[in-house]
Amino acid sequence: MGSNLKVLLTGEGSEFGRNCANVLRTYGCDVSLIPKDGKMVLTKIKGGSVDVLVMDAFMANLDALGVLTNLKDEK
Repeated sequence: MGSNLKVLLTGEGSEFGRNCANVLRTYGCDVSLIPKDGKMVLTKIKGGSVDVLVMDAFMANLDALGVLTNLKDEK
């Protein structure tokens, strides 16, 4: 299950984020853990392939709704 899924997860500095990443890795997922920063999320998504995005609603620079709106507007 989850084999080779590329997961982008916000919460680099939190214990919860690290624990989630570790659990996902045990299921074979390739997890990238980044800070809670909406602009960084967009940069990471545009710079590579991401299968699953798990992000906080409230982040620095751009919230989750702003990230989703930006992605929708680009398509």
